[in-house]
Amino acid sequence: MFGEKEGDYTMNTPTQTPSLSATMKEWHYALAYEIKHWKTIGGSKISIMNGRFLYTDYESTVYVFQLISEVSLPEGSPIRIEFDGEEATGEVLSVHGLEIELKLNDYIQGEIREAVLYSEPWQLLEQLQERLKEAHKDKLKRSRIKRLVDGTSSPKHIEKMKNPKNELAYRSFYNPTTYVWGPPGTGKSYNLSRIISAHYQKGKSV
Repeated sequence: MFGEKEGDYTMNTPTQTPSLSATMKEWHYALAYEIKHWKTIGGSKISIMNGRFLYTDYESTVYVFQLISEVSLPEGSPIRIEFDGEEATGEVLSVHGLEIELKLNDYIQGEIREAVLYSEPWQLLEQLQERLKEAHKDKLKRSRIKRLVDGTSSPKHIEKMKNPKNELAYRSFYNPTTYVWGPPGTGKSYNLSRIISAHYQKGKSV
């Protein structure tokens, strides 16, 4: 579909206007290079300590831990931690210097003095790559991607919005796609989790 050999592919130059298929190839190979990079580095086994409970929705729990040294883990990376003879899975919410914020898929409360964190960050990228392959095979999904990439659709939330502070919520409810971007530590994952919860409570899928 996209081809198997990285060497067979040539990136578009700035003067070319790439087709959607060419653009999706660029996405595919960018992910392939990123996956290869993380696999070259290898999975992480990291000691974390002084875990402080932040909040819970009774299905998952958010903790912040101290790190011994700085680490590089993408937001959303799936993780597993072992502590006091127990185990929990979850994902990375953010990394700030020597602190890491984790969302654990269990209802836990209280302090976690010491734990070991295991992470294979390429798993998330491989899942994204598979979704991209699925989209490339589906004509309807390709047309949606083209419409979004072209950026010609008008935002539908503006006249519905009552409070600018809740613009992200309004955008996500009234537009087919909403982009949330920003540097690490600006609350992207936190806000997305709140939006997902709001959609779920309204019986919508995300």
